[in-house]
Amino acid sequence: PEILKTDIIKREEIIDEIIKYYKCFPIVPVDYKVDLIIEKNIKRIVKFFSVDKFLELMEAIFLTRQATTQIHNCMVSKIAKRITESLIESNPELFVNTLCAHNEREVLTNKQIYLDFVDKAARLHDIGKIRCSDIINLQIRKIEDEEFEIIKEHPEVGAEILGLSEELKPFRDIALMHHKTYDEKGGYPNEIGEKELKYGIFVDIIKISDSIDAATDVLGRNYAKGKDFYTVLLELKEMKESVYSDVVVNAIDSD
Repeated sequence: PEILKTDIIKREEIIDEIIKYYKCFPIVPVDYKVDLIIEKNIKRIVKFFSVDKFLELMEAIFLTRQATTQIHNCMVSKIAKRITESLIESNPELFVNTLCAHNEREVLTNKQIYLDFVDKAARLHDIGKIRCSDIINLQIRKIEDEEFEIIKEHPEVGAEILGLSEELKPFRDIALMHHKTYDEKGGYPNEIGEKELKYGIFVDIIKISDSIDAATDVLGRNYAKGKDFYTVLLELKEMKESVYSDVVVNAIDSD
């Protein structure tokens, strides 16, 4: 037991040193290779991290490499938690058999567990963007088609990283599918393979929270004018059942 305790302490010290390293990692503009090196390193070490420590690591990387993504992740978390809380009160049946609850009463009793889960899911949904800092940081103009094709890889990159850790696997399909349409006929990636349907409600919540923040953003996308919320709500209602979950759109519209 003492040897095991010592090993755990050493591992935690090493993980803290890794996080410290990335907090002072240099920003090198127009250097795609740096992103690929970071991605490769993350894939090698992710399995040694707890969910909380991995979040700390990724936040350190994004604050250094692409602060706008970190702001976006935080905003998606705030929106997703508000939607989740409302849905738990109005439609608790949506969450039965997803995490720890087997009936509606247990969903209501364990509301904080669901809020914590969707918070982590939101903060992890865009981790695949570590591959494309140079493009994400091009906030003075619209990106070109070739650049967009690179950005479209981020759901699969994120899903691959999360799939390398048993603790992070529950978030894998949320990262993979947050840019697929609700009816799965559009969006990206084209092929999504097998998915954990029990996390479907969280995919729907993160997808719509992601879109709301992107559409209303007046800080992180300097080339675009942010829309007011009610304009976005009308668009969500027009696209429910195809792009977005009708249940989630209706919940936002009624609350």
